[in-house]
Amino acid sequence: MASTKGGLLQTIRKKIRKNKFEVKGNKFFKKAYEYYESQNKYNFDANFSIDSNILLRVNSNTVRSFIIDVYIEHLLDENTYTLNDPFIEVDPYNAAPLSALVAFNTKNERRFSYTVKGQNGSPDFTLESKIFTKRQRIPVVGLYDGAQNQVVIRLYDKNGKQMHEHEINIKTKSVDEVLKNKLTSEKEQKLKIGDGEFLLITGGFGGTTCGFDNNYNLRFALSKAPHPYGISLLRNGRFLYAEREMRRPNYGNAHSVIVYQMDFLGRSYITYKMKKGTHHWATDEEDSGKLLLDSSSYDDGHLENMVTEIDPENGKILRNFSMNDFFDDTYTSWHDWAHINSFHYIPGSDDMVVSCRNIHTIARLDLKNKKIKWIFTNPEFYKGTDQESLCLKPVGDIDWFFQQHGVNIIKNDPENGILQIVFLDNHTANRRPVDWFDGVKESYVIVAEINEKEGTVKQLKRFKTELSITRSNALVYKDFKTVFGMCGNLADHVPGKRAKIFEFDYETGEQLDLITCKRDFFASHIIEFDVDSMTSPLEITKPRIYGSLVSPEKVKKLPKLMRMSNQVDQINKIKFRIFDNILQIRAKDHRVKKVYLYNRDNKYMIDFTDTKQESKIFKKQSYFISIPLEDLENGRYKIGIKFRKEFFKTPFTITKNK
Repeated sequence: MASTKGGLLQTIRKKIRKNKFEVKGNKFFKKAYEYYESQNKYNFDANFSIDSNILLRVNSNTVRSFIIDVYIEHLLDENTYTLNDPFIEVDPYNAAPLSALVAFNTKNERRFSYTVKGQNGSPDFTLESKIFTKRQRIPVVGLYDGAQNQVVIRLYDKNGKQMHEHEINIKTKSVDEVLKNKLTSEKEQKLKIGDGEFLLITGGFGGTTCGFDNNYNLRFALSKAPHPYGISLLRNGRFLYAEREMRRPNYGNAHSVIVYQMDFLGRSYITYKMKKGTHHWATDEEDSGKLLLDSSSYDDGHLENMVTEIDPENGKILRNFSMNDFFDDTYTSWHDWAHINSFHYIPGSDDMVVSCRNIHTIARLDLKNKKIKWIFTNPEFYKGTDQESLCLKPVGDIDWFFQQHGVNIIKNDPENGILQIVFLDNHTANRRPVDWFDGVKESYVIVAEINEKEGTVKQLKRFKTELSITRSNALVYKDFKTVFGMCGNLADHVPGKRAKIFEFDYETGEQLDLITCKRDFFASHIIEFDVDSMTSPLEITKPRIYGSLVSPEKVKKLPKLMRMSNQVDQINKIKFRIFDNILQIRAKDHRVKKVYLYNRDNKYMIDFTDTKQESKIFKKQSYFISIPLEDLENGRYKIGIKFRKEFFKTPFTITKNK
């Protein structure tokens, strides 16, 4: 039955009214926002001078963190909190429910340490600061899930003498079951990591991010799932978090376009906007601190084939490294020909070891000169190509790997030209079939040594695990006694045992333990906290938001007057919101083709038809596409969309004031 124009508008408005007004958050957020809005001294507008009749309005994590830190600094300015009567807020940034902030003033400059008393068989957990201050902001991480936590705080003078001690109780709520993973040791023994370290499990279909101590107690969690590839640890004690629901459409899994630099208190320091988005992997360069993130070239019709280097202090793209520029065109006949899933930067050389899953290849790249130094794979794969001479010559027996993940350098001896790497051989060849695939349904942890002077490679270790068809990684613990096979996506699994972690003795190959994971994951890492990186307030001027997204372009005219549709149910499933100064529209993948912003004087259009979905796996995904508003001329604009093949007027408007 055809619907009237009024009926359609009423349906959309009714749908929008059901959305929550999210900008204020919880009670603590409300206090922070109320204080911020009462002040005139901050030259920053949380509404970004954007008005709209779209009721759902959301600030980014970075904006929220900025406003919360303004409020916390105000509380310290009042000088009313002491060690014996401190300010305590669990999950102050609404992102990390097992972390808390304890804040107070001291008469003299002091540094702190704190101890979270052990529970459930786990030992005490202590972190110690090196920074002296009169304004104590103590980031308490490693709290127990749904528990009364005893935390002992100690203060020291500059001579190292303990001056004060005070015990507080911090109660945490239980983390939402949807966000929890759970680890179980089949041998009921401790995980072989240090007492002050946590095992981080992140990513996967569920998107959970959880940290566990060596007795498998949950001690860290994020209350919002990141992109399915999880978070990426940085060397400054922080991590990169890519938004799960804000993506750019492409030929496969849509890329995240909003990335935060965060800490384990849940605070966001910087927002990075990425035009081409990011996907599997990110890290920082050890010698420069520059960020490296997986991306896609797009312009040549390829995806997941590029690494982008970013200046972390201003978000500027410094360099792009497309695999199309390193390899010849033998294997580039389809969009996802390379599929970069991990890489490791080599300090001092400006080189990178990269894992390209869909060509069964691990390679060392000279980034400055855009040259391949060597390739590790079965040399048969590159016979007759420009890369044939770059393949490392096998020394001894090598079991060839297929569609590998998680390459990591465990030893770098540049003087002798020796490089040791570890990775997870998923051992599947469905994406790039080859004649030498043995069809064995097992995955493996492989440790290999490359002699770069001689151009050879030998297999040092190979540990058998269960078949993990995608994702996953491997770790060699720092004492070289233990190896972990992180199998994040088991081919055969039962409910409650979606993934497994295999623990081996490095020397003998003996399987020491088998740890089952309730949920799948993308990768697992070991966390060592840097408490001092979390103690200072954010720079109290304005939030740090860098980079840019693809912007609407001016057009001379709109399509022939956009008409309403009879298919009310389709348009009703679309969600509109304002995210900072970005219009966002949520729909299924590639359903919204174009977006129009128009008034009498100006007409803008943004086109999302530069790619098309070619994967049945990803075509049912729903996420927000982003239309940045900062480049629009001031004024009030109506919003129209092309949804599938039809054009719609919407009842929504935005007004840009400056």
